[in-house]
Amino acid sequence: AVQYPGRQDRYKEPFVGTIDDLADQVYAEVSALPDVPTAFFGNSMGAVLAFEVTRRYETLAGRQAVTVFASGSRAPSHYGDERQ
Repeated sequence: AVQYPGRQDRYKEPFVGTIDDLADQVYAEVSALPDVPTAFFGNSMGAVLAFEVTRRYETLAGRQAVTVFASGSRAPSHYGDERQ
């Protein structure tokens, strides 16, 4: 599980400025783990984060995620589109 800087037991750490910065930090942690079957889950903002971390995981580390479970957020193709 991921705990964001500035939250819960990481409350003394400064917040991250952008979702890309947070995805970079999470990717760095995840990519250091053993190469085992991995799935990602995120809800709301975490869904966007899970998508971005998975993109990095597959592109930069050359690993294949088993799946990505995303809930409570629009599809990436509709992100920022308030008409949907």
